[in-house]
Order: sequence, then C-alpha cells, then structure tokens
Amino acid sequence: MKETNYLTSKSRDASYRRLLETSLIFLDCMSDMTIGHGVGWKSAIRVRLLHALVRRRIRTGKVGRLNTYSVQEHGITINQYDLAIILGGFTIAPLWSLRRMGLYLTPFESSTSGSSLPERINGRSFVTAETSFAWIAFPAFPSEVQAEDGYQTPAHRILSAVSGLPPTGRSVRRHRELSRMLLRTRLADQLALPRGPRRDWLTRRYESSLSAAFILFGRHWPRKGWEEERQA
Repeated sequence: MKETNYLTSKSRDASYRRLLETSLIFLDCMSDMTIGHGVGWKSAIRVRLLHALVRRRIRTGKVGRLNTYSVQEHGITINQYDLAIILGGFTIAPLWSLRRMGLYLTPFESSTSGSSLPERINGRSFVTAETSFAWIAFPAFPSEVQAEDGYQTPAHRILSAVSGLPPTGRSVRRHRELSRMLLRTRLADQLALPRGPRRDWLTRRYESSLSAAFILFGRHWPRKGWEEERQA
C-alpha cells in the first residue's frame, strides 16, 4: 500500500478523497452483505475489481508518475494483508483506541461496530479481539524504528489529510499527539511519528480525559428517569 500511494498520496486532497471513499464502502458493507444483491456485497465486489485493475496496471508497468513498483521487491500489491490492514484501520483500530482510553464495549456493541468485517471478507475467524488486533498489527507495523523523515511517512500524510477540517478543525500537531497517545511511545516511534511540544501533549490528554468522563457518566448514571421524561 505504501508503494502504490493508495491511501497516502503526496496530495492532501487525494488522500482525503480516498479516505472518504473507503469510509463509504464500509458503511455499505455494514448495511447488507447478502450475496448477489446486497448493497455491501456489490460494493465489496466493485472494490475488488478495482484492485484487480490496479494489479494489472502494475504488471504492465503503468504505475503512474509518483513512483515505481517492483513485484520482486515489494511483493504482490494490494494483497490480503494490505486489505486486512485497511479493513482493520477502519473497524478494529477504533475499538483498540477506545480501550486505550479506558472504554470497553460490550460484546453486543463490538459485534455491531463492524469489527467482524475483516474476518468475514478475508475468511478468517478469531476467538478474541486481541488475536484479531495482533493479526492486523504484525504486518502493519515495521519490526524496527523507521530511519526516515517523520513528516514524509504514510502515517503523517494521512494525519495531514484529515487536519484542519470541520467540525473541530484540529491541526496536524494535535492529530499527531492523539496518535502517539493511542499507539503509545514504542509503536509511535516505529512509525516515526514526530513528537510535539509539551503543551500539545497536555492539551490532548485533557481533551481525551474529558471525553472519556462524559461517556462513563452516561454509562453508569441511572437513566431511567431520563427515558421517562423523553417519552412524556
């Protein structure tokens, strides 16, 4: 995925557009995956056909002006692990992030969040969420710290693509701090995510704690009276 610039184009607008397209595909897949006529099933088939066209272009040497691609060096492009990483980034990573913030979903909430999509589409089944996380993370993260410019990595390009946008308009520095907080230091360093100033670190911690406090309050405070007032 890195070598084909699929989600990490040097153009912020192109990366953001791809992220939106991928998000819409997941929404389709969560609605109806009935074989033959389901909206999600048709969307998944459409994407896989698009991947086949990309692989064909690469095999014929038509990889575009941004880079070159070697099957011998980089392997088969958009393979099952590439697909799993993208699926996990949109479905499993949010659950991982909630756990990092101390918020745990119930089994029913997890089952309706789309976290099972990577397993269904890739034909894999995992007993626990932890094994699913590990299956996604091992190929996604490099085995050692990346010795490259942290501001030119695919991870930073994605963060840059979603920065400064409504409704919050947060800067890319704030997004970097959030990513480092959720990944923790070791994984963040492996992805070469730059460190921000102490002020950004404190601001990010405060905002995350405040968000978690509201969620925990709504989960544990008796809400029977609220529902009765709403229905009155």
